[in-house]
Amino acid sequence: MKPLIIIVLFLAIASAVFGQIVWTNPITGSNPGANNPYTTGQTVNGNLTVSGIGRGSGIGKVDAANQICR
Repeated sequence: MKPLIIIVLFLAIASAVFGQIVWTNPITGSNPGANNPYTTGQTVNGNLTVSGIGRGSGIGKVDAANQICR
């Protein structure tokens, strides 16, 4: 029973300690749908390579504030 409690405590603490934000990209602006991929204001961890938020074929852009597609 003790080993099980120790394992559960270790997993609970480890999941709480190692959580971090590695990439963020708030979609803001007057017409963010004009850019594909959208990379304006993107914050990336130095150990990652990120290409932004993009639209696939068949999804059109939206000419509106704070939206990329519908």
